[in-house]
Amino acid sequence: MTQRSSPSCPCCNSPSPYLLSYATVDYFHCGSCDLIFRLRSKEDGEECIRHYREDYFRTSSADQLNVRRAALFKGVIDCIEKTKKPGSLLDVGCGRGLFLQIARRRGWSVTGIDLSADSIREAEKFLEGRVFCTTLNSLAADQSYDVVTLINVLDHMLDIRKEIFCIRAALKDGGLLYLRFPNGLFHSSLLRLADRMHLADVMQRLVVFHEYALTPKFTRRLLEEAGFSEVSIHNSPLAGSSVYQRLSAMRIFSDLFNQAGLLFARTLDFCSGGRFIIGPSLEVTAVKSGSPIV
Repeated sequence: MTQRSSPSCPCCNSPSPYLLSYATVDYFHCGSCDLIFRLRSKEDGEECIRHYREDYFRTSSADQLNVRRAALFKGVIDCIEKTKKPGSLLDVGCGRGLFLQIARRRGWSVTGIDLSADSIREAEKFLEGRVFCTTLNSLAADQSYDVVTLINVLDHMLDIRKEIFCIRAALKDGGLLYLRFPNGLFHSSLLRLADRMHLADVMQRLVVFHEYALTPKFTRRLLEEAGFSEVSIHNSPLAGSSVYQRLSAMRIFSDLFNQAGLLFARTLDFCSGGRFIIGPSLEVTAVKSGSPIV
């Protein structure tokens, strides 16, 4: 068995032992802050950014327009409007703009940004003047928003801590942050179980790993350090993938799996008072308040 080193966690610098391999990439798990991450060289990072700028629209943007995704986006607005009346909203990683169209119909003044010029060209057909091919760092410093959303985006970012602080700067005092991303604990546990059962090749189609696999513990710590309060973390409904839509058997299995899994996860979440959050995807809300912990 090959001995692997324990690299430093990119967020807290603690030694992080090897956890698992996914698609030939090694992932490591920080025992201090609970972050699951992969290692990237500077060149790897540049290639990753190039992929999102030039290739992501062609390979992955179809998922953004399926029926399940529209239902998910309506649920996101419902979640936000539990505590916020329609105001200004910034969607980071807006893609083709379907979420922003839904939010605008609900009375929100919307802005979207994305790295993909192709995605922005598509979004501009419906949201002209409201979407931009840019990054958080390049946003006008004098603009701030009542709500900032990142839907299936945060775990793709290369410097997650820096981005959260940029998001905080883009929010008004008392503004709401909404995050949705795969639950790293769920996906890592599923993949490790599948590996022990010699089913890893099959299960790799159902698990999700990007730059990071985010856990509830890590997310709460990161947001609180960045000056957010009222951090709420819950299981999120699944959106489904176009891969499953092309295969009727997989679609039926996916529907049943999603419904049963979400019901069980939400029941456990409720009965445990939020201590056990085991669903495949998480949604997080937090309020900008106080000062960051430097």
